[in-house]
Amino acid sequence: MLKAMTVVNVNNGATAMVLSRIDYGSVTLNGITKCLVDRLQSVLNAAARLVCRKHDRVSPLLHNLHWLRVPERIKFCLAVQVFRCAAAIRQHLNT
Repeated sequence: MLKAMTVVNVNNGATAMVLSRIDYGSVTLNGITKCLVDRLQSVLNAAARLVCRKHDRVSPLLHNLHWLRVPERIKFCLAVQVFRCAAAIRQHLNT
């Protein structure tokens, strides 16, 4: 079954199932222990290997897929939330 699926379909499935779940709770994940970050990173690594169908080192796979590691994903999503809040406050003050 996996051979019939294209890389795009597997990438979309992995993004929908794994990355969306990590991103959904990423703001609440800020400050979690290294053990929990490592567990989430393991899931992300497995998804990257599934998408690329390779069992090589994960860093180049994540880079090719344009995926951030879990600590960077958490920081990025937190920064996006702060930016959105600041933009909303700015818009409210300008009206």
